[in-house]
Amino acid sequence: GEQWEAEYIYRGDQFNLVAGGAYYEIERDKQRFQWVTLNGALLVPPGVLTLSDTTVDIEQPRAYMYGNIEMVDGLTWTVGASYDDYEEADYSNDSWNPKLGVRWRAREDIELRAAAFKVLKPALVSNRTIEPTQVAGFNQLFDDANGTESWRYGVGAECQLNKDMSLDMEATWRDIESPVLFGDSCLKDDYAEELHRVGFNWTLSERIAVTAAAVYDRFESEWGVRATSGNPIPKEVETMSFPLGVSYTAPSGLFGTLSATYVDQDVERIATSPLQGDDDFVLVDVAVGFRMPKRYGLVSVGVKNLFDEEFNYQDDSFRAFGAEDPYRSPYVPERTIFGSLSLNF
Repeated sequence: GEQWEAEYIYRGDQFNLVAGGAYYEIERDKQRFQWVTLNGALLVPPGVLTLSDTTVDIEQPRAYMYGNIEMVDGLTWTVGASYDDYEEADYSNDSWNPKLGVRWRAREDIELRAAAFKVLKPALVSNRTIEPTQVAGFNQLFDDANGTESWRYGVGAECQLNKDMSLDMEATWRDIESPVLFGDSCLKDDYAEELHRVGFNWTLSERIAVTAAAVYDRFESEWGVRATSGNPIPKEVETMSFPLGVSYTAPSGLFGTLSATYVDQDVERIATSPLQGDDDFVLVDVAVGFRMPKRYGLVSVGVKNLFDEEFNYQDDSFRAFGAEDPYRSPYVPERTIFGSLSLNF
């Protein structure tokens, strides 16, 4: 793959501009094996009946422009757009993508945010780009399939309650249309996502801090192409989580953390699926460490799932399309001991 990008940045007193362009070209060789069974037994050892090789090319030139305008003190508008000309095999999509966001510093201790924007997922070669990845603090890019069109809407607020307490809130919605290629034809799947979060931070003293949050995550599929494939996705996944953590830091550099997370999840699948439908559980994690003097580094050791809790949990691997790296779930149903060492020279 090749990825070329260039960008122009202008910064003024009340107006900032970011304008750029990119070109992506990817060549992918796909091999497809067909496994054949009879009454559960493979017919042809090692089970491969046919093998097909196909080459899929992706080309995508794109351009974008973002303007940040401070009309009055504390009120900043983000207005922009991007244009994509996406081609993959016989599938093409010319897309104009508007961007609109606003930040308002209502008071010195309160900031309000809102945004609405459209994105066509670029065919990034290495999951990196110099284009702004946020609009008014809301993420634009997700691990969607290349060429996916999506709209995202969001509102948020950050409040400094006093010198020791802060509160942040964010509610977002996404409407997603994802292409699924079958040879020379292309079908599209429709999904909807919601992600709402409230977080609280409290500095009890110079050494002790408390964090708490409530998170609601919902995924819903129209049950299109991928629902009837060999690896069907769930119809609906609804997850609520409530993490609570306490951290302690000593002047000597020693520190420790203790956290507990309650998770409640409901999953709707096809009627023939043997997988779980719902579960709820509590996980406890602990860690201790030492910060070296003069910021030379940090060493720590910890335990995730301290009490070795067993549970059923549907992670986000079914909606993560980056096949290069394995997806790592935030929760693991067995006790895990880990250590880390970070050095700065």
